[in-house]
Amino acid sequence: MPSRRWFSLDVAVTGVYVDEASQQIAITDRARRHTLVDLTTLNLVKVTNFSKPAQAPFDYYQRSLCLLGLDQLFFWPRDSEYGYLIKVGKVISFVFRFTHHHASVSKVALSRSKHKLVSGDEKGRSYVINLASGAIEHRLPALPDTISALCFSRDDSLVSVAGFDGSIVTHNTLLLESVSHMKVGSVVEAMEYLEGTTALVVLRDGRVLKIDVRLGKILKETKLPLGVWPSTLFVAPNKKFCFIGTRQSNVVALHVTSLEQMFVFDFGCGGVSVLAQSEAFFFVGFTSGELAVLNYREYEKEFSHNVTLGKMDEANAFFDKNAFLMTHESTWNMYEQWLEAKKSITVLLSEGALEKAQQEARPFMFHPKCRLEMELLEGQQGELAALLRCIKTRDFPRAYDMCEKTPFLKQSEHYKKLEQMWRTLYGKAQRLLSRDPVLNKSAVLEMLTLFLKVPEKNHEIALMFKHLSLFQQAQECIRAQEFKAYFALTEKHAFLKETALYEKVGWLQEELKQKLQRALGEQHFEEATTLASALQEFAPSASYATQKINHIKQILSLDTLLSTGRMLEACAVVSELGVWNEEYVQIQHYKKAKERFLVVLKKQILEGKMRDVYERITPFMGNKEGYEIHQEIMRFLYEYQLTSHLKKALHVRVNWKMSLRHFLQFFAITKALDDRLRLAQIVPPKTTQEDEIPEGAPYPLSIIHYRQEKEG
Repeated sequence: MPSRRWFSLDVAVTGVYVDEASQQIAITDRARRHTLVDLTTLNLVKVTNFSKPAQAPFDYYQRSLCLLGLDQLFFWPRDSEYGYLIKVGKVISFVFRFTHHHASVSKVALSRSKHKLVSGDEKGRSYVINLASGAIEHRLPALPDTISALCFSRDDSLVSVAGFDGSIVTHNTLLLESVSHMKVGSVVEAMEYLEGTTALVVLRDGRVLKIDVRLGKILKETKLPLGVWPSTLFVAPNKKFCFIGTRQSNVVALHVTSLEQMFVFDFGCGGVSVLAQSEAFFFVGFTSGELAVLNYREYEKEFSHNVTLGKMDEANAFFDKNAFLMTHESTWNMYEQWLEAKKSITVLLSEGALEKAQQEARPFMFHPKCRLEMELLEGQQGELAALLRCIKTRDFPRAYDMCEKTPFLKQSEHYKKLEQMWRTLYGKAQRLLSRDPVLNKSAVLEMLTLFLKVPEKNHEIALMFKHLSLFQQAQECIRAQEFKAYFALTEKHAFLKETALYEKVGWLQEELKQKLQRALGEQHFEEATTLASALQEFAPSASYATQKINHIKQILSLDTLLSTGRMLEACAVVSELGVWNEEYVQIQHYKKAKERFLVVLKKQILEGKMRDVYERITPFMGNKEGYEIHQEIMRFLYEYQLTSHLKKALHVRVNWKMSLRHFLQFFAITKALDDRLRLAQIVPPKTTQEDEIPEGAPYPLSIIHYRQEKEG
């Protein structure tokens, strides 16, 4: 374990937020204190109580607090009917007060963009809220039991919700549809998305799953050390490693791709409640009140220097001092050196020199993957020796026969060399035949003699001679740069995809793609369009190239749309582009135009043109960007309706209970609105489950209800 510093907060740590820009971290604890720490000095900066201390003991299944930044947090206390978006400053105040949950909130999760938050409760209900507008965006279908884990996908389009019944339900919040429903056989303690639709799931029974939520399928599975109860999950920013905290005070590090265990730390404190990471430190919070700050990059320079020089023994020594170095990128460089060393180790084992092989492998045995591969090689020593003898004596038919009967030999370095020899000779033979099939036939047969008695290779050789004209035709297409014709030929005759020529064309495709990405990154749209048009000629990349051309057209169309006042179309374009480079000039123009558009609409509302504004923005609900504009304007419109009626002398005719309940179906109450209502001696009502509106229900023009006049 690397060197570390301890903070003692006396009560359970409930949250850590790292802000690299200001070099500070925010910490929350069970006493409902907000603590700022300077990362450069690791000194306390400020401690603020944001609420009354919790009376109940810490509960792993009551994690209803989430830090949104250094000075903001979302908080739904178990002992309160309200949830709050709180601003921590000189004065503690709430930005929004939420009322949509009707049972104790068990878990909350922040989206990657930090614009949305999903919360789940003990009745199995979960909601997605917009943190900018306070809107309740989505009411997700209820699960039959308490919500135990929640998470957003990296593009915020998917939300996965897990319950105590062992189910994981994934929803697409853009399309308003269910994606999948999985049963994993145990309570989900934590889950996080990796890329796309792939997620990591940690279960109470100690299993760690890698799942595809779109397919509803388990891709890979492993088991944590016996007897541990997982409590929290943290995926490193590079998404190559994950860290799992346990109630037994352990932190287990896993390699994300293979799910192999890298190392385990036992801190000997309370259960792990929080894991976080900055550029310099790794943070572990405990239920017993300690916060460990680990210098996880300790000895990094020395380690990297030794790896670069190839001094594996010296580099290996640093792992005893800091196991986190296993997650360092130099460890991957070390693994690449292992792959090189593995070739000579394989030869040594094949020659029976076990001790020499083990001596050469020793510097790499710190790494579990290298250890496993070495154990496999040692177990295959006899078969490897037999295969090497066949290759040395040029008995290729027997060598291939052995590999067919003993499949693991196909993973060996000997087999890779044998296949490389075949591919080189076969590619050379194809080139010779494409130049002059009659003149070069005998030379080709002599070149491939050693492979003629290998059944599968003999079939390929016979196929090559049978289709000589096709090989020539393929070469001619490439010489003439007629790539469409070439790929049409390969689709018709699949064996052409196994040729060296096809591989070379593939490299050319990748080169064009890289140039295209650079041109887009540098905003050279004309050059990018030319490259994309060239890439369209390559059938495997045609759809990718067409997509890029369409994106370029869309981004260039933004200025025209904005200059002609076509804001709805501009919103649709930006929504379709999705995650796009925000530094592009056109995107900056769109953002400024959006701000001006909102100002104009709000001014019209203040002038009493509510119906005109309502009718104008209703079509905006059809896309993501437009929906955000629609939400902001509808909140402004409703708040204007409420405050304008408060000013009127006859405001007593308003049915405030019904009006506010109607408002709360869509939005949370702001501190400013709450103050004005209380000044008028109007107490906002509590909402009930019966007040909930259906998912996707439209916003009405008005939320004001009037009292009925009594007759007589």
